[in-house]
Amino acid sequence: MSIEQRNLQVVAQLGERWNSGDHEGVLELYHDEIVMPASPEWLDAGPWVGKHQVAQNQADWASAWDTIEMAAERVEAAGNRIVLIGSWLSRGAASGAGSTTPIVIVFTLEEGLIKGFDWSWEADDALRLAGVG
Repeated sequence: MSIEQRNLQVVAQLGERWNSGDHEGVLELYHDEIVMPASPEWLDAGPWVGKHQVAQNQADWASAWDTIEMAAERVEAAGNRIVLIGSWLSRGAASGAGSTTPIVIVFTLEEGLIKGFDWSWEADDALRLAGVG
């Protein structure tokens, strides 16, 4: 199996585990030195560094939703980077309102684990960043 195939499998497992509510399982896919920056549009301070901070941020964020699932529409591999283009499908815990929010994430993997996230609003920018195409 190539590195790209292995990395694609890790990102697929991330989506499966997140969508099933297995947040502990999601953490197993993260490198100990993971870094997750905040998107410029977020009010959160970020970046979150290390599994503990990323886990706390994800737990806080997920608690705002009755449901929150990742739907991948396109996934591209380029060496140690994987670009996921898709949507968050969510329903607010307090409001009950449903939402579909586009997402573009560039994952950087090391040793078969997710070491970083980069968020983007533009798929073309993310694909260029990752060296896809």
